Amino acid sequence: GDFSLAKVVSSTRASCPVVARTFGYIGLSVVTSDNMRISGAKAAEIYNHPLVAVTANKTLFGSDAGGQEIELLISSEADELLEHSAIGCLFGHRSVPATVTRSVVKCMTPPWEPQTPRNVTLTVNLNGMEFSKNVLNFEYIEAPRVTKIHPVYVSTSGGTHVVVSGVNLLPMGRVSCRFGNHQTYGYFDSTLISVACLTPSIDQREGEIYAYPLFLFLNGIWIDSEQKVYFHEPIHIESLAPRVISHSVESILVHGSGFSAVVPIHC
Repeated sequence: GDFSLAKVVSSTRASCPVVARTFGYIGLSVVTSDNMRISGAKAAEIYNHPLVAVTANKTLFGSDAGGQEIELLISSEADELLEHSAIGCLFGHRSVPATVTRSVVKCMTPPWEPQTPRNVTLTVNLNGMEFSKNVLNFEYIEAPRVTKIHPVYVSTSGGTHVVVSGVNLLPMGRVSCRFGNHQTYGYFDSTLISVACLTPSIDQREGEIYAYPLFLFLNGIWIDSEQKVYFHEPIHIESLAPRVISHSVESILVHGSGFSAVVPIHC
């Protein structure tokens, strides 16, 4: 086999440079210069894994606060990827732990470091060493922030589309909304470049108005909008008077139920 000169680190440790011409399992034994096996040194096998190609099926960006899970796809010439190896994701110069299942690597983004570029390289490493033969780019963006919601007043009967506007509300996947403890469906409106939330149906005593804080689930994290949505009982119109008007009529009287001085309505 191939020989490499070991480096003695201390009286209890030595480091062996890897010399491998093939991929897969290779034997390793520790011997002296006269090719005599050192007492107590047992033959062992190590696995020489080829470099992997890394891809992503989504644009790679995330909040500068970090804490967002991303998925990378890896492919290799090896028959199998080692799922229990110490694989990590390398964002620029910072490595974070990762898990690998078959060909999918998952890791959590680290926080952005101020005074550094928002665009960083992204690769994977194995036991702290280079493991990918190509490089991806990851972009840190300002943390998503809500600036406006409309409408603010909605009916307890549900089904109202609340438009949420703000900074970097760009979902890469599923969108969910939560009004207080009531979780509902949300979606990205590409026309308005905003997120829309569908209000839930809520049980409520007649005449009362409930205020619920609004939260958004974007890119794996919950975002507090720091704004509230007010639920009021449904408004029903029973009659209008007069039905026939002339220029002298200044207003029309609307009869019904559910009106409140707090909830603005428009004619």
